[in-house]
Amino acid sequence: MPQNMMEVHRPIRPVMAGLCLLFVVAVYAHPVCAAELRASGSASAVGSSWRGDVVGYGGVEVGARFLGFVGPYAGGALGIGTVDDRMLTAISVGAQLWGPWQPVRPYLRVGAVHQHEESLSVVAGDIGSAVLGIGEGIRHRGGAELGLGAELPIERFGDTQFLVGAKCTARIFPDELGPQFYAGGGLTVSLVHSL
Repeated sequence: MPQNMMEVHRPIRPVMAGLCLLFVVAVYAHPVCAAELRASGSASAVGSSWRGDVVGYGGVEVGARFLGFVGPYAGGALGIGTVDDRMLTAISVGAQLWGPWQPVRPYLRVGAVHQHEESLSVVAGDIGSAVLGIGEGIRHRGGAELGLGAELPIERFGDTQFLVGAKCTARIFPDELGPQFYAGGGLTVSLVHSL
């Protein structure tokens, strides 16, 4: 048993100092606007933990960036998987952290994902219900989403910027209703409006 409680917290001090330094660098490394609103489109190819399974996704996202380094995101993606000829619909929400460097904007994201998986033969009978997740035979799955990426501003129109980027994403599901792991990468295009 430690003599005093300060001994218990001593190993935490360097970690806290490092996090404080990262925060200061991120905020003061370059002048930033108070907030940005974001809209993005993406195309991705991923593999899964099922042998020979490849999924192509198209997606859209909206979000914001505050103080130049942190913000929420929400998105949806629609994909087709090669094993079992299935359609996948993913909805994700989470937080994104940008590095303080310019002009390339690297980022890390962590979020939650809800994914529907359904055979294309069933989808063909009622695609609207399948996309909305209310059709018969849909496997509803919840998991975690992790991502790394980078964006590069291409053009500015007043307070709005056009960016292109690349990303790597991993999705992890604890159940056995489908593949437990998806990972891959893709390309993004974004419009960012400074407030």
